[in-house]
Formats: sequence, C-alpha cells, structure tokens
Amino acid sequence: MHRILIPFFLLLLMDCASAGPIDAFLKRVEGVKSFKVCFTQKSKVDPIQDSYDVYEGSLTFLKPLKFRWTYTVNSTATVICNGKSIYTYFPEHKQLNVSKVDNSTEIFPLVSMLSSEREFRKFYTVSAFKKGRGGFEYVIEPKLKTSMFRSIAFVLGKDLIPKRVVTFGVDGSENVYEITCWKENVPVDPSIFSFVPERGVQIIRY
Repeated sequence: MHRILIPFFLLLLMDCASAGPIDAFLKRVEGVKSFKVCFTQKSKVDPIQDSYDVYEGSLTFLKPLKFRWTYTVNSTATVICNGKSIYTYFPEHKQLNVSKVDNSTEIFPLVSMLSSEREFRKFYTVSAFKKGRGGFEYVIEPKLKTSMFRSIAFVLGKDLIPKRVVTFGVDGSENVYEITCWKENVPVDPSIFSFVPERGVQIIRY
C-alpha cells in the first residue's frame, strides 16, 4: 500500500459562486484545535482493475500541522507528520519514506482543510458545486502542476461535517474515503507525532 491517492463520478456542475457551505466549513474549523476522523477506504491503483481494495483507518490531527494517519484493516502502513517532516512507514516491507515539509509541500486535501483555510486555498481551488440530496457535492482541483491529484470530489453534509472524499490520481488511481466518525477538540497526546524506526528499517529520504 505505497500510495494513498483518489477520484469521483462527474457532477452536474453549478456556478462556484454558490459554494457557500464549504466556505462556512473552512471558517468553522479554523477555531478547532484537534480532530479524530475514522474512515473506510476503497482503492483502485490501476484504472483497469475490476474491484477495489478495502481498508479502514483513522486520522488524528493537531494544529497547526501535525497528524497521524493509521490503517487498522488490510494494511499496517502509518503516516506521521510532526510539522517538519512526513514519515510514511510500511512495516511489512521494513521501509520508511521521509520527506520534508515546506511551503511547496502538497498535503492531502482534507488534512489541508483542517490545517487552515489559507493552507487549503494555497494548493486547491473549488471548480464546481451542486446541492445533493444528502448535502453538498464539490469538485476540487489542485493548483500545483506537479500535483499527484488530477481532481478531488468532496461531499459535505448538511451539518457541515465531511461525509466523503474521493481522489483521482494523475496515475489513474482512485481512492474513495467514507467518513465513519468525526470528532473535534479531542485530547491528543503529542508523542504520537514522533517516530523512531526500529533497527533494520530501510530509510528513503526525498
């Protein structure tokens, strides 16, 4: 599970001037310090793949930009960001990928939203919107030409809680994330954002 990528079905498009709910969501989470998000993930690495691989996991986030992304079903991969570096660990392969966080680092769209509205708008733009039966459906596009994403679908509930994120990768991959729990201002132990690799792990730096 070396990639955490994503897409969505094409939406009936409406004028983006109507994108108020996502603006309200971004403004609301500005005042939230920490989050716990549970999700199920359906992944299709190859566009000609007939079926999806299914995973479950959780995201713990602490502002300004610390997070721990942990898989609990069908994968043992863990992604940790301490605000300065991102560690992606694959214990089954004894491999650790390390990359620095700087002003040009593109972060997963939902994590970027939780960090700050400014951070989100630096890397992404809302290109389309429609009101659906269960909430508000958006198409989000990356601003970076080197982005790993081709586009992102984002579904926001009427309660302004995210329900689904779908990413379409430039490599043809597709990942569907269904949000199964959403908690705000939860207690977070800062030590979960530190990482010390065990002996024998191959470390690859980017």
